[in-house]
Amino acid sequence: QQQQQQQQQQQHPLVDRPFNSHFRHGNLLVIAAAPVDERHVVSLWSQLECFTAGIDKIVLAVPLGSETIVTKLVAEMKRKLTHLPDIVAHYVKNDRYDVGLWCDALELEGFIRGTETTKENVPFGNTLLLNDSVFALRHFNGILEELQDTDYRVVGLSSSMSRGYWLESIFRGFSYKGIQTFMKHSCVPVTHASFGPKLTSPVKKKRKIVHYHEIKLAYRFAPGRRTALYSADPTPNWWPEKDQNVTWVQNEKLWRTLKDQQRFPVAKVNQEYAVSTLDSPLIQPCTAKLNMDFVRSLDYASFHHTSPLKTPTEKSSSSTTRENSDD
Repeated sequence: QQQQQQQQQQQHPLVDRPFNSHFRHGNLLVIAAAPVDERHVVSLWSQLECFTAGIDKIVLAVPLGSETIVTKLVAEMKRKLTHLPDIVAHYVKNDRYDVGLWCDALELEGFIRGTETTKENVPFGNTLLLNDSVFALRHFNGILEELQDTDYRVVGLSSSMSRGYWLESIFRGFSYKGIQTFMKHSCVPVTHASFGPKLTSPVKKKRKIVHYHEIKLAYRFAPGRRTALYSADPTPNWWPEKDQNVTWVQNEKLWRTLKDQQRFPVAKVNQEYAVSTLDSPLIQPCTAKLNMDFVRSLDYASFHHTSPLKTPTEKSSSSTTRENSDD
């Protein structure tokens, strides 16, 4: 096992690489976040503490209504995480899930959907899209390394073959050409069929989002232009046949195996078997500079937004409901 871990370290070492000089601003990280509670604030912090090597600008794509919390959070991050590059928050309408948060933030950063992509007119060399549904467990920049060392146009943290080729959207990176493919495919109006505007079931809406914005998007890239660093699928002998579509997101045994044997770098925020409490030793490597008194001091009741999974006739049971196609 020690030899296997050493191989993994060699495969994805932590390297703070300079960006390619022919791009105006280097490498961009956009995090779709909704800091509705302590667990999501800690997950966001852990990502910034451990996932930002080689990144030249960080954008928090956050819903309107989160200004009070996010302003305090960014100030604390700048004060405590002195290694961070430029970090800004873009407050946008939360009407198209994480996809909409990412797309609106990209447009505010100068990306233009449908333009001819060249090294001269693209704002950033590589763009990483992440959401706050996972805790960071260790320092990791494998996605950025893979983009810099290969000709892939999209690199995902994990992929599944359970519904065709599925690049899970929790954490993906795109080359300067790949991000334009993403925008052409996914940066569409709220009335687009992929968001299920006529559906009333949140479950059915989520299925449509995953099918179009994760699975169908992956097929926009030729097999030689797409990859993932980890397999999200269980082996056949672990689960009954009827549950073979359950990926690491809901498969505790698979997640633990990936973590222990392959140094899988994340744990789901909404799976308490992974991180039961916020003082868990599992996330301490990525929360070393976080003051939990600060986290507890934030006024979460000040965060008011409507879940995009609710139809106009539905009333949300909580003004701080967090909806995510990967949760």
